[in-house]
Amino acid sequence: RLASRRIRSRPVCAVFTDDVASVHRSGIMNELCDAQALIVDSGDTRDDISLTVMAICCAGIVLSASTFGWWAAVLGGYNVVVAPRTVVPACRGNVAAN
Repeated sequence: RLASRRIRSRPVCAVFTDDVASVHRSGIMNELCDAQALIVDSGDTRDDISLTVMAICCAGIVLSASTFGWWAAVLGGYNVVVAPRTVVPACRGNVAAN
């Protein structure tokens, strides 16, 4: 929602997800995106195709906490990247001595 405050016009969105129903239930498409929104079911699309489209088709990218989207942002050389804060792994400090 922070991204929507910084964007002057409503963008056309391409959402890559393995949970299409959740995207629809969230209402995020109506809140942030223009009427022309594309939802791509990642389960039906090869990963290399999804990554290529994510890396070259857009003016900016909004990431989930995954490395898949991170690679799309790096390969696409985006100037606008919205991402969640990095979280400290739960296992920090629990490294077994060898």
